Amino acid sequence: MVKALIVGVSEYSIARGNLPLCKKDIYAMKEALTLGLAVKKDNITLLGENRIVNADDFVITLKGIVNDIGTSDTFILYFSGHGEIENKSIRRSEE
Repeated sequence: MVKALIVGVSEYSIARGNLPLCKKDIYAMKEALTLGLAVKKDNITLLGENRIVNADDFVITLKGIVNDIGTSDTFILYFSGHGEIENKSIRRSEE
């Protein structure tokens, strides 16, 4: 069985800017999974329909899905959005 978590973060509290098309992305991916891979709609979880996904909701939802996955299941995680490093003191080591 295939199970999927589709996440789209369209609105951010940071000044970098919002990504209004992420909401459209999650619906397009859901359609692609249901039509292309015949994934049952009940096995697809969407986060971001209200354009915002907070870390707690993401972690709780992910844990719930992971706990429900069997050894023969396939799990798909799709993310549409961008990230931000909150701790500005983190620097990449120069190689």
